[in-house]
Amino acid sequence: MSDCVAANIASYRDSLKGPFPYSEHNGCLPHTGAHVGEAMETPHVDEFMGHYNAIVGTSNYAVVHFSEITGYTAKKKSATRWFSTNDVQELSLLPNAANGNLLKWADKMIDEGICEKTAPKLRAFLLNPTKLKLFMLELTTVVMVGKGLKARNTALEGDTFEFVTGYDTMLHMGEAIKNPVTPELVEAIKKLAIANGATAAAAAAAAPAATAATAAAAT
Repeated sequence: MSDCVAANIASYRDSLKGPFPYSEHNGCLPHTGAHVGEAMETPHVDEFMGHYNAIVGTSNYAVVHFSEITGYTAKKKSATRWFSTNDVQELSLLPNAANGNLLKWADKMIDEGICEKTAPKLRAFLLNPTKLKLFMLELTTVVMVGKGLKARNTALEGDTFEFVTGYDTMLHMGEAIKNPVTPELVEAIKKLAIANGATAAAAAAAAPAATAATAAAAT
C-alpha cells in the first residue's frame, strides 16, 4: 500500500510487479476518500473557491482582514493535507457566508485596494441572490457529506488494526456514498430554507428532495 502519487504507481509497475506477480498495489485509502469528496458536482462552490483561493494564496493583507472581521484565521487549501478543502469550506466559508462576514471582507478589500481584480468578483458573487442561495445549498451539502468522509478516513490513520484492513471503514464509506443524505444534512437544509424565508412546513417538505438532488453527484 502506498500513496497514490504517480512515482509510487510507476515504481510498483516497473520494479515490483514482475518479481511479485501475485501482488496487488493498493492506493492510500484516506487519499482515495478525499478524492471521493472532491468529485461532488458543486459549480457555485467551485466558482467561489476559485476566488477565495486566489485571494488567500496571494495577499497577506487580505488574510489579516479576514481574521479581523471573523475572529478566525482564514483556512487555506493545501496540496498535501487531505481534506484541507473541506476544512476551508466548513470553518472559513460556511459560517461566514451565513452571517455576512464574507461580504464585509470583500467590501474591506475593495476599500483598501487589495486584490483589485478578484475582490470585486467575490463581492458580485455574494450580491447575486440566485448564486448565493445555490452556493449555500451546495456548501451546506458538501460540508456535511465531507464531515462523514473525513471522520471515516481519519479512522484509517488511527493507532489500531483498522488501518491494516480498513474493512469496517470501507463498508461504512460505501454506504455513505450510496446514500449521503443523513438526518443531520436534512436538518441543516431545513434551517437554510427557513433562513431564506420558507415556512417550517415547506422547509420540511423540500429538504429531502433538495439534499438528494445536490448530493447525487457523490454516488
